[in-house]
Amino acid sequence: MCPEVRPFKPLKFKDNRTSSLSPPFDTISGEQEMRLKSNPYNITHLTLPDEGGPEGARNKLDQWLESNVLVPEDQDSVIVVKQKFSFENNEMTRLGIISLVRINPDDGSIKPHEKTFESSVNGRVSIMSRLRSQLEPIFLTVDCDTMEPILEDAIDGQQPDLTYSDDEGTVHNIYTVRDQSRIAKLQSALSSKTFLVADGHHRLEATRRLSSESEGGQREFWNYVMAYITPIKEQGLVIAGIHRLVKKSMKLGQFAVEASKFFELNETSYPKDSKHMVVYDGKYTELVPKEEEIRNELGISGEEPLVHAEMLNDIFFARTLNLSPHDLEYSVSYIHDVEEARKEVDSGKAGMVVIMPKWSKEEFLRAISNGKHLPQKSTYFFPKVLSGIAINAYLGE
Repeated sequence: MCPEVRPFKPLKFKDNRTSSLSPPFDTISGEQEMRLKSNPYNITHLTLPDEGGPEGARNKLDQWLESNVLVPEDQDSVIVVKQKFSFENNEMTRLGIISLVRINPDDGSIKPHEKTFESSVNGRVSIMSRLRSQLEPIFLTVDCDTMEPILEDAIDGQQPDLTYSDDEGTVHNIYTVRDQSRIAKLQSALSSKTFLVADGHHRLEATRRLSSESEGGQREFWNYVMAYITPIKEQGLVIAGIHRLVKKSMKLGQFAVEASKFFELNETSYPKDSKHMVVYDGKYTELVPKEEEIRNELGISGEEPLVHAEMLNDIFFARTLNLSPHDLEYSVSYIHDVEEARKEVDSGKAGMVVIMPKWSKEEFLRAISNGKHLPQKSTYFFPKVLSGIAINAYLGE
């Protein structure tokens, strides 16, 4: 297993417009989307196309290329992303790169950790194939102690191409590294490593599908995925949970008897530091697992860790609320902001939200150590990498 990391010539917004940047498409609220799209050159016009769909986004991409809103880098390069942010009263920094990584043939060096939704993969295939572009990097982590000092050395004394502070207070400093000797040093450090997919499972699956369905130059293009890569041991790599909004008008009290077979139900206040799942349906109830009952029900040995997302899907949703796999795909939505989720419930737009606890890295690595795939949307790696820093586009005929 030997992954190939390589530099590329990405499309970038001319003059490094910070107004063209956005959070990843699947983390944006409706209100954010409207605000971002008020700028005619924001990346969301491509990642979240309006009623014109993929065809309208293709036309917009062509217009931006013709008018030099987007311009290609003229040298093979990698992009270094340095993020500074505050988490739990600690100031943190994270370093990573955006480059290309070969995914076909699949040699097992890129390991997903989550299952995917077919409808979400289809949605990404539709946009990516029509635009012949990878609009956002997938997010990979790697166990590589030498990566951070190599990156620090690569940008030493260099001014960032752009600096951007997002709505959550994260400061993103973006650098372009064109020195081929520095890039070669980085490639060497990563050449024998295995990459773990942190985020972008649906985009990775979509890219693999497009590779298998394409020919010639397009096939070679889709054999690589644009990826952000950062060391797993970086202090600035935080793993949170993704909260679940149940759109059906149901309350926990209706299912308390069934739920109590597998969980202690403890009324609680705002669950900022809870280590357990918490349901909000107008009031907060902590779900404390009855481990023996859950292990017996799911056939999980005492040595295997219990994962919150599995207990949620296989016990609370399936056995307590009687939600089907179809319900999980179409009647449950995913949200990162607890306050926004609470508003959805209070307004009656959702019946309840299940607030997920954050992960420790040790807990996460133990859960996936045997190659196990967790349920969809089990993890939320923070901070996210901005969209609009770079686009990997096929510009051939």
